[in-house]
Amino acid sequence: MPKSKSSKIAAILYTLRDHAETPAQALRTLKRVRKIGYENIQIAGGTFGAMDPADMRKLADDTGLRIVGTHLGLGDLQEDLGSVIDRVHTYGCKYTTLSSFAQGSGTAAIWKAFGKQCNRFGRRLKKEKIQLQYHNHAFEFEKLGIRGGKGGITRFDTLMQSSDPKYLQSELDVAWVSRGGYDPAAVLATVKGRVDQVHAKDWGMVNQDQVWRAVGEGGLNWKAIIKAGKSAGVKMWIVEQDTCPITNDPFKSIAISYENMMEMPV
Repeated sequence: MPKSKSSKIAAILYTLRDHAETPAQALRTLKRVRKIGYENIQIAGGTFGAMDPADMRKLADDTGLRIVGTHLGLGDLQEDLGSVIDRVHTYGCKYTTLSSFAQGSGTAAIWKAFGKQCNRFGRRLKKEKIQLQYHNHAFEFEKLGIRGGKGGITRFDTLMQSSDPKYLQSELDVAWVSRGGYDPAAVLATVKGRVDQVHAKDWGMVNQDQVWRAVGEGGLNWKAIIKAGKSAGVKMWIVEQDTCPITNDPFKSIAISYENMMEMPV
């Protein structure tokens, strides 16, 4: 039986981080997320990520939401990989994602070393049936090694080439790709087969400033992105909006994103 569109769409809780200062508030927030129509969530931000994993899992189960992944920092892997494994298993998901790399402005050598480090962690996680992913921002799309104004390779490509697709996937954030000056659909093609999950968000201009928008309300070419994502093997589209300056209401913003994504051929 084919999956419904809704089963392929998730909301990252980072967007709602200011609405989860207590477990009781977190429960109310999850109920609102489910009421919008979302069936899936990704854990990140505020109380959601800090809560005892078993308690968080119970909140998700009680509200009819499935946890499809979690964000973490490199320090979590370096300091206590066992706890990371236990947390992901408790959530009942099989994806954990490095939210960023602290040395983002680093050299090509630093990014190559980071790729090898990801291989080591990813290999251990793979034994536990957990897939490690990396979430990009814009700085990964700066080219390094430019000579005489020509050539060079982006930090993102350096990381992908320095790591094993089995042990590190890309959780491509398409809006940050666009802000980095690249076409998200074209980048999706370069990570075909190693991009199970994508961060879906949009952006546009307001008073000459770049601002985050709900999916489908900014300038990204979603027809091309969805087509490229399907070709690349994307299984889950995770809605994210860092800030919500247009609606001033993250719940309204993620509702607009959900409605628009349900109209797309995901």
